[in-house]
Parts: sequence; structure tokens; C-alpha cells
Amino acid sequence: MSASNLFARLAKFTLCAALSIITLGAAAPAHAQNTKQASNDPFVAPFPPAIAAGKTVFLSNAGAAPDPVERMMSSGKPMALPFSQFYSAMQSWGRYQMVDSPAAADLVFEFSLTNTVATCSDPQNCQVALVEVVIYDARTHFRLWTFEEPVFTAMLTSNFIKNFNQAMTQLIADLKTAASPQ
Repeated sequence: MSASNLFARLAKFTLCAALSIITLGAAAPAHAQNTKQASNDPFVAPFPPAIAAGKTVFLSNAGAAPDPVERMMSSGKPMALPFSQFYSAMQSWGRYQMVDSPAAADLVFEFSLTNTVATCSDPQNCQVALVEVVIYDARTHFRLWTFEEPVFTAMLTSNFIKNFNQAMTQLIADLKTAASPQ
């Protein structure tokens, strides 16, 4: 190999090496930025696939604490009881076929409305009840996920009912998120 041929090959190799170093040097900060951005985002655990895969659901009423129900009923206006409102919302959604027995279901949605016992430093934003749906795998009876939405206090019963309706709307939105394919 002649000296000029060797020099040309060495120059070509040096140029390729320099370009590779420049490319890697430019990519490293971009990768570090992407890694830094990803680490700033909070981790969100995935929903169990069984929730999105389910076709049939049994709706279970785990009950309602007396205080929130009494407050809603004291308005004197006809209204759906909490479980009836949940049942109606699930029917309207139409995502799952509702069945009349847990044995015939893929999933069980257990609904409850509970009192909360907590001290509250901000009377405008006190949580007085909790609307909850626990999702069970009907075959294994294993709890898959729990959704909870707060019902905030109100001076007037009509505002309490509005707050309850907002919690129910958000609860159904949470269920829709979990039921959509990941």
C-alpha cells in the first residue's frame, strides 16, 4: 500500500470517527433531557387488563352510610338513591353488559357511599362523604382496583346534592378511563 493511499484511508477513518463523536456528543444531551423529563413525570400504575377486557358486570350495593342519604332525602324532592343513580349511570354508559348474578359476570363493581370522619381546617372544602366503587374479578374474587371520589360539605341540601352529583360524574369518568384499552 502506498503512502498516499494509506494517508487517504487514515484521513477517511479520522473523519468518520470525528463525525461519530460529534453525533454522539449531540445526542447525549438530548437523551439526558428526555430522561430528565421522563423522571419529572409521576409514575402512573397501569390498570389491570381484566377491567378493559371484561364484557359483563354485576353491580353490587355495599350500602350507604345513613348521614349522607338522610341529608339528600331531607330535601323533600324526589331523587334517586345513590346506588340507583350509579346503576342508571352504568346502564346509560353501556360499556358493560349488566348481569343479575356475580357468577355470570366477568367483574363485580361494588358501590358504597360512606361517611368520612376527618378534621377539616377549611370549612369550604370539607369532605363529608366518599363515593366508592371497588372492582373485583368475579372468578377469583380478587380486588382489582378501587375508585373513590369525595363529596364535599355544603350549607344547603341542594348544594350537597350538587356536590354528590359531581362526585358521581367523576367516579363514572374514572371507570371509563380504566375500562378503555391501555
